[in-house]
Amino acid sequence: MTGTVRPGLTDEQADIARTTEEYLAAHCTEADVRRAMDTTRGFEDGTWAQLSEMGLPGLAIPEEYGGVGLGLTELGLVLQATGASLLCAPLYSSAVLAGVLLTELGSDEAKADLLPGIADGSRRATAAYGPHPGLVHEATDGLRAERTPAGWVVFGRALHVIDGATADDILLVAGSVEGPVVLAVTADADGLSRSAMRTLDLTRRQAELVLDRVAAREVAVGPHVGPGVERVLDLAMLLMAAEQVGGAGRCLDTAVAYAGTRKQFDRIIGSFQAVKHTCANMLISYEGALAVMADGLRVADHLPPSMLPEAASIAKIACSEAYSAIASDALHVHGGIGFTWEQVSHLYFRRARSSEVMFGRPELHRDRLVTVAGLARPEGAA
Repeated sequence: MTGTVRPGLTDEQADIARTTEEYLAAHCTEADVRRAMDTTRGFEDGTWAQLSEMGLPGLAIPEEYGGVGLGLTELGLVLQATGASLLCAPLYSSAVLAGVLLTELGSDEAKADLLPGIADGSRRATAAYGPHPGLVHEATDGLRAERTPAGWVVFGRALHVIDGATADDILLVAGSVEGPVVLAVTADADGLSRSAMRTLDLTRRQAELVLDRVAAREVAVGPHVGPGVERVLDLAMLLMAAEQVGGAGRCLDTAVAYAGTRKQFDRIIGSFQAVKHTCANMLISYEGALAVMADGLRVADHLPPSMLPEAASIAKIACSEAYSAIASDALHVHGGIGFTWEQVSHLYFRRARSSEVMFGRPELHRDRLVTVAGLARPEGAA
């Protein structure tokens, strides 16, 4: 059986992983997931209240702003568990997209105003990086900001904003004549229109935001914002990689369990060589993705920032491809029943393929690795 508790964790980290897994095993069953994904908002208030009471939204937020003050490795353990359970709740959007962005780049005033609500769960938040969140280097396209005598206004649109239709606070990375800026608006701001998007992943809501010169408050302005946003996106990729590893592990577990009980021609199907080899390859892919993800979070928490882009892109490639392949193989191991609505495999497959394109497809990150490693061919070279 795979799981979030693994060798090398501290006692505190193992306790966090174990507690999260136990909660999700009791309160995030397949029936709970199906019930939540059928609601208009995509989550239930009771679940969010319990997650908040456990301190999970504020796990990586500094203590001075009401958080727990732990690192990204601890938050990654939580997200690995939620990915395994297909948790339907705005935890990733609040704790990562908004919480990490504010912690890394926010002004002292913005942090003091916004982080306490995120940490205690009383305010749900998310962040929009423009219309194409998969294009890391075009994060501000589509959202433009202008400084006026009365303050900042922002206009344009953003697509595929995770939990964008239900968040109370929305952080916006927008372009301006001063360079990239980070601004914040509230859900009830004049000129803000939000609409749910129909997407492949039924367990994670995404929205289109349209802004018509919406008044916004300043979160971060200056030459540090561009590189800072790039770092935040790298951290977001690593934490999504943790989710992907969790989901891949659950797919592996269910496939192996099914192969060990399902009979065909009076034989357990797990005894057939083709099925055995498929499950073995799934395990190899899972272990590789787990190692890369864990190392990426170690880089983020403890090593020089210059090492982060390479670690994030490697994790993005490995975990995206492993999750998609394992989810597909798990579906096939289940045979005909794996393709039915009643069987859960398709929900993991949908999550895997949706996560794969967020923050850039693997091929984009292979190109990025070439650049980061200094191996790009000079322009004009034969």
